[in-house]
Amino acid sequence: MKPKLRNGRSPAKPTEEEIREYAHLLYIKSGWLPGRDLDNWLEAEAYLTARARERARAQRMPRRVLAHAEPVGV
Repeated sequence: MKPKLRNGRSPAKPTEEEIREYAHLLYIKSGWLPGRDLDNWLEAEAYLTARARERARAQRMPRRVLAHAEPVGV
């Protein structure tokens, strides 16, 4: 079962608004090329989904505490 946030959405799924904003950024960065709406949308969705999954994975990873490590340069 996928973890859910309080708003009920999966942490690895970007919102439509986030995708729209990033797709618009891609449109601007491409030099305002017309006819790439779907390409920009899909690229934005893929990028944001991968980024969200990576963040979710990083949050689930246990933090290792190096309590017994010696300071560098000793």
